[in-house]
Amino acid sequence: LYNYGALGFNQGIVDANGGGYVNKRSGPGSGYAIVGSVVDGTTVTVACSANGTTHSGRWGATSLWNRLTDGTWVTDAFMWTGLAGPVNGYC
Repeated sequence: LYNYGALGFNQGIVDANGGGYVNKRSGPGSGYAIVGSVVDGTTVTVACSANGTTHSGRWGATSLWNRLTDGTWVTDAFMWTGLAGPVNGYC
């Protein structure tokens, strides 16, 4: 059971699925450069989403990637938003 608490309509919580952090990318896919990381359990704000490479996380596989407000991208497979799709529309 995971209780992440209340989130804003465009927020998510990073869920590294047993890892300590998730890589942030320069674009919506694992072929883009790693430009940082975000620690497991961190609340992030999503600017928009796009489809990219598929990853598997705690809730299954997805090709959805979330662009954070700092301009970096994180796969939705490692983020809990409470929705099975984009939380703030497509880019």
